[in-house]
Amino acid sequence: MKLFEDTDLKTEGVYVDLLSKCSSAKKTEILCNLYSTAISMIDHNIQRNNSFISDEDLVYKRTEFLFGTELAKKIYDKKRYSES
Repeated sequence: MKLFEDTDLKTEGVYVDLLSKCSSAKKTEILCNLYSTAISMIDHNIQRNNSFISDEDLVYKRTEFLFGTELAKKIYDKKRYSES
């Protein structure tokens, strides 16, 4: 079964074999690193398109990108309300 367009079947087999032999802790570490990389890429693109963005607005835009405008507004409107 081919999973990725840019990876040949033999290489995918090697990846699947290696991952199946990893401990749960190692799999969790890999997942955390992938998540961290994805967040860094999202932040980089937001900052590239909004060069003078504040940290607060960056977090809002990241949340909006990942979860949608409606949820981002609910989270950050509630936060602003509770800070007053």
